[in-house]
Amino acid sequence: MKAIAREEEYQWHLSIASQLSLGDDLSTLGCSLEAHRSVVTAITSFALSPDDYPAAVGRVIALGDDTDTLAAMTGALCGAWGGIQCVPAHLLEMLEDGEKGRSYIHDLASQLYSAYMATRPEI
Repeated sequence: MKAIAREEEYQWHLSIASQLSLGDDLSTLGCSLEAHRSVVTAITSFALSPDDYPAAVGRVIALGDDTDTLAAMTGALCGAWGGIQCVPAHLLEMLEDGEKGRSYIHDLASQLYSAYMATRPEI
């Protein structure tokens, strides 16, 4: 991926991220609002534990600073990878269920997954 990145900030962050493993401190990647200080961090946290939503999201929350953005990006990656079942049920139950609340999100996720499955090539 580093070869694809054109900007030096991303190249550096991707270079560092490629050397990290589970248990390493992600704070060197950054956790602020700037994309080069948050996107790579969220992707790395997801990549270190793609099947463990609480660990991936908790890891970026523990970094501090712009935790809401980092947690949202990391959680979205986990959800895209593992589906709604990867999100702990107790967290889903905490979502309000208004016009665009829990039920809306669940239905939208189901529709997106169905659309993906309909266009996915046979393996």
